Amino acid sequence: MAKRYLILGLGKSGLSAALYLRHQKAELVLADTREKIDGLELLKENFPKAGIFLGNLSLSLLNGVDVLVISPGLSPEHPLVKEARRRCLEIIGDVELFCQRASSPIIAITGTNAKSTVVTLIAKMISDAGYSVGLGGNIGTPALELLDETNVEPDFYVLELSSFQLESTPSLKAKVSAVLNVTPDHMDRYDSFEDYVSTKQRIYHNCDVALFNRDDENTRPGKQVAKVVSFGTEKSDDTEKLPYSLEHTLTATYLLRGNEHILCADELRISGEHNYLNCLAAMAVCDVIGIPGETQIKSLQEFSGLAHRCETVADIAGVRWINDSKGTNVGASLAALNGFGKTFSQKIILILGGVSKDATFSPLIKLINQYVKKVLVYGQDSAKIIADLTKGVNCPVDAFESLEHVVNAARSAAEDKDLVLFSPACASFDMFDNFEHRGDVFKNLVLGRATSSSHRMEGV
Repeated sequence: MAKRYLILGLGKSGLSAALYLRHQKAELVLADTREKIDGLELLKENFPKAGIFLGNLSLSLLNGVDVLVISPGLSPEHPLVKEARRRCLEIIGDVELFCQRASSPIIAITGTNAKSTVVTLIAKMISDAGYSVGLGGNIGTPALELLDETNVEPDFYVLELSSFQLESTPSLKAKVSAVLNVTPDHMDRYDSFEDYVSTKQRIYHNCDVALFNRDDENTRPGKQVAKVVSFGTEKSDDTEKLPYSLEHTLTATYLLRGNEHILCADELRISGEHNYLNCLAAMAVCDVIGIPGETQIKSLQEFSGLAHRCETVADIAGVRWINDSKGTNVGASLAALNGFGKTFSQKIILILGGVSKDATFSPLIKLINQYVKKVLVYGQDSAKIIADLTKGVNCPVDAFESLEHVVNAARSAAEDKDLVLFSPACASFDMFDNFEHRGDVFKNLVLGRATSSSHRMEGV
């Protein structure tokens, strides 16, 4: 008898799960906590036999259900999820369904920041070496859409996984798993930072090789992992095979595999120490799966980075403008500041603002005092940002009503050889659809192009 599935959350991942399970002849119930969703009529046409429920959902939806498939963004404390646990129902996500089906080697990457850059670079190296690769998960394509109905699989899968996805993916058995970094984020979801770290580390369960960041003890795997590889800013004294590191000389920075100089950072199109570490992580993964070194170097030299991730917008009148709208948490902004600070010491104008997600901004104080000449703040939680910073920073912190006002203020304050770093350290949904929308608005404002600055009024 076919299992009956309740799919809770009809965003991209939920719809991919519905399509996949329909192909498996499963009995489906579809639900979403939103009262209105886009494409409802099309959904009814595609799933004529499935009940579709929206808004205030009754616990009776679980009656007769064998498996609850939850969206990554849905809180595990939602009444339906809590009731499913009480009834001892199986609770999984779309990535779990993927792992139960996929047979090609999986490369699984998580971390508070840098996930998208690293998985994109790994996928490029694999493709450049002549192998087929499926890239998805938390980046762009839902994992289930990587599965071919003809059962023809790529040579490798590369998955970016969020902590939310790892909560509901017990069957992950990756060829290589990596935790790139862990800094406080989503503290409105987790009971503690330790709980968040523990969730991230679930990616190491049953993996063949674990890759961690020596600069961040929260990424170090437990003793249950058979083989470990690491990367970091300094050379390792451990007996690990081929630790990856950086070497700084008076004139250049080099990427190292063990004691071997692989290439000079000046040969890269991306800049900043944080990006050099991303390159090391990608190299380490690709060495494990057998991608030739010469291919890796060529891929590194060609890679220009991703939009909204420490992206150079323009150099105008001697001032460099950087769009790091993907910096949706304090850890991301710390990495960006540290990465650019050595080049632009005391010449950075930093823009922060948005929705804090209950984060504290005091960890930024040390690097602000070291590298920043002025902080500009906007958005829903601007008062919190100012309260966290003003007692510790030694530069001006000014608040503005909108991103447009902030950009105008930055333009007035910037001088020759300054850098304006838009790394908000906050979520975007107070004023924008998402971080991409926010970044596009920033770029248009910098370049003087017409833009629709926001879709929401502040505070709504």
